[in-house]
Amino acid sequence: MCTYLDPDCGIIPLLISARVFATCDKERVLACETENEKAGEIITILSRRSNSSYRSFISILENMDQEHILYILNENGSPPISKVHLRLINKQREQIVKHIDSTHTSLVEKLVSLDVFTDIDRQRVEAKQTPLKRNRQILTILLRKSKRRFDKFLVALNRTEQGHLISLFQGIQINATLHLNLSDDSQAELEAVETLLRKTLEREIEDEESEINNELDDMGIHASGVEEGSIRIWFKFLTRETLKIMRSDKLDKWFTERYCVVFFDKGLESIHVDIPEAEFERCERICLNRQTPMKPEHQQALRFTKTIADEILVNEVLLDELSLYECRRDAILSQSSDEDKAKVLMDVMACRPDCEFQQLLHALRRTQQENSASFIGEKY
Repeated sequence: MCTYLDPDCGIIPLLISARVFATCDKERVLACETENEKAGEIITILSRRSNSSYRSFISILENMDQEHILYILNENGSPPISKVHLRLINKQREQIVKHIDSTHTSLVEKLVSLDVFTDIDRQRVEAKQTPLKRNRQILTILLRKSKRRFDKFLVALNRTEQGHLISLFQGIQINATLHLNLSDDSQAELEAVETLLRKTLEREIEDEESEINNELDDMGIHASGVEEGSIRIWFKFLTRETLKIMRSDKLDKWFTERYCVVFFDKGLESIHVDIPEAEFERCERICLNRQTPMKPEHQQALRFTKTIADEILVNEVLLDELSLYECRRDAILSQSSDEDKAKVLMDVMACRPDCEFQQLLHALRRTQQENSASFIGEKY
């Protein structure tokens, strides 16, 4: 619960109002430094209260946006975001924070209208003074929401033309089957060994700090589930480079080295990770067709371009050459000076899909701003 309960969502005033908490309890919680520590302190205090206090806590959860905590306690409501998604998002956290556009789009308003964020959440985000701090706050709040609200968050990204970021949050799933090779005198035990290995995998995938999760994460691969039937297993990944790793025999070697030692006495000699060619082709198409976030080197070039912002003319003619959401256009054109318009344009483009970097260069050239286009190209 410490991972999922949001201690800053407004729950403490309601606990005080219900006389579950006293003012000194609030001070103890607020004295903690991290969200996990705050959540842990709330749980510790509640554990020392009466059954009626616990019932009041449940009632408060029912009237708030913490339905996933109810699910943890009594399986009512929507479950929390899966641990696989938490690992995936935390691994991509820095990149996500750099690419979300919450300043020049209606993302926060969209999250409120879709019932992903409460008004308290909106205030927590808008209190942050810089785009990076706003985005960090958005992620902090999101990761303590239910799966239902997480799914709606992805809808909000699409509706604010940020669908190119969705793969950073959920990855691409590929389906595989583990085939076990046993020694000749152990073949009769195949089904029993499969059952033992499947239960071991289920337990280790569930453990965020397990060896399988840590070592697969290093390869860019995230185990997301396992099932019966010659041990069916699912992996998530983000890049074509990782897909190439899965095409090699690296997974075979890893699973063999990791688990044949564990099940040596059962006659297990090797493990083959079977991924059908159709699965590789499907994932390859996804990799080729999806829009990717702006590359770091392109973001760097756009940041450098702010140094010549006073030389760039940003008007309706230039913006008509670009694929920009109406909110972004308004944010750019509402600036008081031409220099500020150019700076905001660079900030907006830094959060766009990478394919739009070249689109910006072409737009500048088509509006007779060859020097600016050349400057950006040189910095890249």
